[in-house]
Amino acid sequence: MKKHFYTALIVATILLVLSPVASKPAIAEEQAATITSTIPSEDYIVLNITGAATGDEVLQYIKAMDLQGNQIKRLKIVGDMTTYGNQGVYTFYDLEELELEGTSDVPSFLAYRAPKLTKLIDTSHTIKNIGPYAFAYSGLEDVELKNVDFLDTGAFRECLSLTSFKSSSLRSMNNWAFSGSSSLTIFEAPNLSVSFTSTALENTNIDTLDLPKMTSLSNFMTTFTNLKNLRVLKLNGLSVVPKDLLRDIGSDRLEYIEIKNATSLANENAFATGSSNISKLLILSSNKLSLNSINSSSLHANTVVAYPKVTTEQSLAEGETLTIPAFEYKAAPTTNVSFGWFQNGSFLTRTLGLVVAQQALASHSGTFTARFYINNLGSPDLWPSSEEHLVTIEAGTIGFETVRPHFHFEDYAISERNLLVKRFDSTTGILIRDNRSNKSDWEVHAKIDRPLTDPVSAKTLNNALVYVDSSGSKTPLTHEALPIFKSTAKNAATEILWEEDRGILLNIAGNQAFAGNFSTEIEWELVLAP
Repeated sequence: MKKHFYTALIVATILLVLSPVASKPAIAEEQAATITSTIPSEDYIVLNITGAATGDEVLQYIKAMDLQGNQIKRLKIVGDMTTYGNQGVYTFYDLEELELEGTSDVPSFLAYRAPKLTKLIDTSHTIKNIGPYAFAYSGLEDVELKNVDFLDTGAFRECLSLTSFKSSSLRSMNNWAFSGSSSLTIFEAPNLSVSFTSTALENTNIDTLDLPKMTSLSNFMTTFTNLKNLRVLKLNGLSVVPKDLLRDIGSDRLEYIEIKNATSLANENAFATGSSNISKLLILSSNKLSLNSINSSSLHANTVVAYPKVTTEQSLAEGETLTIPAFEYKAAPTTNVSFGWFQNGSFLTRTLGLVVAQQALASHSGTFTARFYINNLGSPDLWPSSEEHLVTIEAGTIGFETVRPHFHFEDYAISERNLLVKRFDSTTGILIRDNRSNKSDWEVHAKIDRPLTDPVSAKTLNNALVYVDSSGSKTPLTHEALPIFKSTAKNAATEILWEEDRGILLNIAGNQAFAGNFSTEIEWELVLAP
């Protein structure tokens, strides 16, 4: 038993000693990178790499080439490299175009300080990582990379001619990635999802930042600094709005921010914009974010935080007050907020609140939407409208509310002289009710289908029923409609009133002095002015 114990111990010891030794041949067998070159023209070089060369190896190879004073303007590298390279190994002072084929890693300092380099071509769309300062201080103007994943420190730092960077695949970038690229106005990286520091984009002139995959930002470090041209910021992947989100952006042009999925604020002052002189800023939030959690005094004087409310359907009579709950919003105490109203896409009016002005409802039912106006300034096209709100307007009406069933006249004695007989009652009992929103002038017309007639004797008093106008002129009522009252006052209720010697009266001629009870029917007609 004792002998077996020592044997096992010796075997274990040997294995421990041999295990590192066994790995050495594998390293020794790795194939070193080889570089070959062709020169299709005096200023064009093509490098072919077998294996993976470091950046230093590539630059040293070019440096060692006997170019006999020829200047390299075009360089094509076929093959892969590592992201390691050193500053100062070789500088492409005259390089204008760099083409990479089959390259996944771009070495650091590869095209550092190449002032004339304007064009980067990723032929096979294989670039995944770009090393530190790979293109810093170069003359690149427009870069689009379809499969890049990571930009290391200073990758495009102070590329003063760079106006546009687009990548649908970029996930993360390190410090100073684009810092100081002051001509950069277009930055499209919808897949960017790893939080980055403020230096990555500082001192650029980006107009719009739309980062839908960015789900969190640091609460301890401002992400957006010195973006003095920023107009639009969309962070619809955030659930928590970090503190000081907007404090150091420093853009007077900032006018629209979207955080449509945020549910909470890390701090009540999260939307404070620092000292920026913003003229109008709409922050569109989620309906899950409590606006009461915002310190309104921390908002810039021209800032509104809002979210659209769900669509509604309403039915009301024309002329009734219409309130559409288009938005829930919170504004700085001194901010003047108004709303532009649109019906079926056409502008109607602007109001100071969510009550739609009556004149906007003049005509028809339809779909209403609202847009924000801040401090009486126009509503930018990028500001969204509210949801659609369906409103059914029941048109207002005008008509007779009451009509006295009988007109009675004073008794009179038979005479051979003409008589003008007054009405027995001082009022007519005719009331017009007008509940239309847009009131117009109207008239009441009267006519009779037969003259005053005594049913017993069948005698008639022809032309005895007359209308006396304000000048005293008499016009008999006949079977043709006669205007007897006109209104221009546009009141909700109007009673027809005449002086005792005006209006509808009896005009009895001497030759018609008959005893009896005479009557007829008056037909009243309400006529709207054209």
